[in-house]
Amino acid sequence: MSGILYLVFLHPEILRLMGIKIFQLGRIYAWIDPESYKSGEGFNLIKALLAIGSGGVSDYKGTQNI
Repeated sequence: MSGILYLVFLHPEILRLMGIKIFQLGRIYAWIDPESYKSGEGFNLIKALLAIGSGGVSDYKGTQNI
């Protein structure tokens, strides 16, 4: 795992030579630091974290008439 993080942060050009596309690197960066990418690649991750944080995985806090 540390080898991949080393390549992502310090030598992304090696990953580009291996076939990783720029948008894929953006997704990796957004996964590592979603707050910095909250208007782009990290948007769905932020919303998922908010949903789990507010209601949990199985808890539903909507109307009680269901």
